[in-house]
Amino acid sequence: MSITYGHFSGPLSVTVKSGNVTGAAVYFTIPWYNASYIDRIRIYSPSGSTTAIDNLYILANGAHERQGDFTALDEYIYIDGTDKALASGTNFSAQWSVDPGLYYEDKYGRNYLHIKIDFAAAASVTHQQFVITVTGRKASHASLLNTEATSVDKTVTNYRVLLGKGQAGNGGTGGIITDITNYARMAAFGTTAGIAIGATNDYIYVGSSVKIDHIDFGVGTASTSCTALQGQLWNGTAWSTFTLLDNTAGTAGSSLRYSGVVEGLGIGSSTWAATKFDPALNILLPNDPNTVYENQILAGTAPALGFFSNPQRFWTRYNVPVNVPDVTFLKHVLPIAEKYFL
Repeated sequence: MSITYGHFSGPLSVTVKSGNVTGAAVYFTIPWYNASYIDRIRIYSPSGSTTAIDNLYILANGAHERQGDFTALDEYIYIDGTDKALASGTNFSAQWSVDPGLYYEDKYGRNYLHIKIDFAAAASVTHQQFVITVTGRKASHASLLNTEATSVDKTVTNYRVLLGKGQAGNGGTGGIITDITNYARMAAFGTTAGIAIGATNDYIYVGSSVKIDHIDFGVGTASTSCTALQGQLWNGTAWSTFTLLDNTAGTAGSSLRYSGVVEGLGIGSSTWAATKFDPALNILLPNDPNTVYENQILAGTAPALGFFSNPQRFWTRYNVPVNVPDVTFLKHVLPIAEKYFL
């Protein structure tokens, strides 16, 4: 039996652990009901260190905040500047009570909660990690329009996701290309080797006949040492790197620690060309299994077993170009509809 607080019922309590923290800030992306109240936040260090905390932030969108001070755009929805020390007498913990409870909705419409912690100085313990627990209350509205909306764009009927393993050079024709679209669009693909990033030349390709610039990476097995995720788009002749807003990071430049939305900043209006992945057209394009089969049908070397749509698509791709010694498994790669205006 749930305890009812007005129109909000059902206690929420979620605990997550950070990766290794070396700087003076850490971000947490926490699985969370999108329309809810936040009542209490507790953080502690299992590494055992008397770390001093300067600020706690609850963010509407952690990715935008990572790019700079977005206070004017209302990215901070809650700030507590009370100095707190993770003293040994309290098991290296600190606690914030949010009273009255804070109503929270993610700006992307996803079921994630973004929290930033500022430390007085960079972490002093090698491989120091932090655990955070958030408790609150789930919303129970008369209408489920907002509380159950996840913003996954289901109108995109030809959304494709390819996994490129061991791509040569600038992501060319080398290595193995696998179509993982069906798995990537499932909510819980799992942590199998079918959708793994474990090297600098492993790429996730995302394509659609409409421009998709918000993508949710569901992290099944988190990285402990990946550096910054890189995003590139196909501009008609080459892969062009764009500014990537990354909600999967724990600290700046440490991607794939948590599930979260990545966003190509401003790429919807940039030079972005639709194409088919056909190495016969350009050596920088990988060998799309759909295009290979289409070419075989047109050449009369393969039977046309059924009709399928293979239009030109706008493609982006994602990899970790520096330092990927561990293997990260993704459980989904979903197109997210843009809900906000900057």
